[in-house]
Amino acid sequence: MYKLVRKNSGKTEVLKDTLIQKDKVFTELDEAKTLAEKLNSILRDQRLWDVQKF
Repeated sequence: MYKLVRKNSGKTEVLKDTLIQKDKVFTELDEAKTLAEKLNSILRDQRLWDVQKF
């Protein structure tokens, strides 16, 4: 299982599922990596998403 995380003001932020406001969880590594790449390609700051296994 995988989550997308990033550092925000020294704290770890986890990507949330917008419908239920719980951590978005991925079963496949490739799916998590693909979304992280898409999100990072549109961000204009240094807080990039990374995949973390849990």
